[in-house]
Amino acid sequence: MDVDSPENFKTYLNNDFDGQISEGEIQAGGGRKSMFSLADVQLASDRLDIAGVIPKFAGWRAEDAKYRGGRKPVLDDRAILVACMLLRADESPMWITEIANIFQFRLDQDGRDALGIGHLTDTGVPEKDQIRWFNRAWRAFRSTIDTMDPWPAPRVLHNREERMELLNARDKNEVRRMQERLDWFSGAMMQMTFELQPRDVRRAWRGALSVDQTAIKAPSQRGRLRLDENKQEIPKYREDGTEREVLVLETEAD
Repeated sequence: MDVDSPENFKTYLNNDFDGQISEGEIQAGGGRKSMFSLADVQLASDRLDIAGVIPKFAGWRAEDAKYRGGRKPVLDDRAILVACMLLRADESPMWITEIANIFQFRLDQDGRDALGIGHLTDTGVPEKDQIRWFNRAWRAFRSTIDTMDPWPAPRVLHNREERMELLNARDKNEVRRMQERLDWFSGAMMQMTFELQPRDVRRAWRGALSVDQTAIKAPSQRGRLRLDENKQEIPKYREDGTEREVLVLETEAD
């Protein structure tokens, strides 16, 4: 129907369009909904293999020998990292919601099979399925990150006293060990990215390589610590001059 005129548009709106927006589109929210093909999944997976990072996670977990209990995540390290790489290629935000949307909405059956989740079925209740996929993505993402996180912290708001207790309780050797893992992972992914550039680009480059170190704001509304040039916390004060307690969730973000 031609809806260029106001009269036609009113007629257009009076039609019954109930159900034209699917439950999947509603549940996906404002995120992108374009599908990723099996070729997209395989490309990202192959690049992880070239980087050699997937076996490292199993080795690190065996080295830690920590049994945290509970069921094994439905989504493994490969699935999580493939999803992250797909989001990066799509220029989408690296949010757990967007990762969950990939597994729930944006993969065809072949792509799901390639990531070992083709057997999973939804309940048919959109709200319940969305929560299930978010929880799966969250648990698996944390499982991957926890193997190389130098600065773990409870994901709750901390006051200054709690932050100091957390810092004092950390084992410096453990921090160093995790930092080495994180550095290795970053270097392996960066090396893979460079090696896959066209030969003429690689031969022409004579500079150094580095991960972009531009600081970005933490995603939580509470943000992270504001520090001065000496890495000391900058206090906040009320109008009457008394110091105001600062609650922080993303203590060491940026």
